[in-house]
Amino acid sequence: GVGVGERVKLDGLKAESLNGGMGVVLGIDERKAGRFRVKLDGGKECSIKKENLKRVAAHVAIGNGAQTPKRERPAALTGRPGKYKAGYDWREVLKGQEIPRGLEVMSSFEAGVTDIARIPRKWMLDVRWGDERVRVEINGRGMKV
Repeated sequence: GVGVGERVKLDGLKAESLNGGMGVVLGIDERKAGRFRVKLDGGKECSIKKENLKRVAAHVAIGNGAQTPKRERPAALTGRPGKYKAGYDWREVLKGQEIPRGLEVMSSFEAGVTDIARIPRKWMLDVRWGDERVRVEINGRGMKV
């Protein structure tokens, strides 16, 4: 599957000047269905359909330019029709289901392989009340203020 930080090559685009360009997947484009946000090597950010992204390495690039071996696709709970129900375990995302913001998502370039998503193991809840702000760290075991 494609994940955040994965190195890709653009191919088959109507904007031919972008074909052959290399970049890194930033995540799902929440404004345009079926597209990923990709940061090209030149710094430009684009919204690209997954069929126009070709994987170019079996490694995931991380922020400091280092590379780490690509993770194997984890096992996932079977998706259910209706509204997507997020959880801390990987769950299949069925066609047409909307994924809530802030989830960790793993997609695939392979035909017939469904996307999977989960609540990240650790995330921050930012609560504002007037001028006051409280940040709460949430993980699979509880909360820490």
